[in-house]
Amino acid sequence: MRDYIEDFLGLQKLTKRKEQELKEIKERKESAAKLLLEQMAVNGLESVKADGVTLYPRNMLSVTVQDKENIEALLESHGLEHCIGVRPATLKSAVTEMIGTERELSAVPEDLKAALKITEFTRLGMRSS
Repeated sequence: MRDYIEDFLGLQKLTKRKEQELKEIKERKESAAKLLLEQMAVNGLESVKADGVTLYPRNMLSVTVQDKENIEALLESHGLEHCIGVRPATLKSAVTEMIGTERELSAVPEDLKAALKITEFTRLGMRSS
């Protein structure tokens, strides 16, 4: 029985170490992606191909509810009833459709914009070449 306990505890310690290593790798990867995106912007590059993959800036949007008390009435008043009580991705899709491909945040009504936190950011995208 003692062997099983020691084995289990050893594996538990190994798991903790590997999780910490993975956390550090993810932080380094995020930092490298940020630097690469900056260099791509400086050099005016829309994408870079290397080792069978294409790396590119991917414009993202985050939408979260700030005013939880009034959001349902606001959504209803703007014809977005289908966004009430569903996954946040549905609301994000509705806002994305509102702002269009040109990312015109001015297309979102001011009262709705005030009730939401809309954040645009860029991530490094990657696809097989």
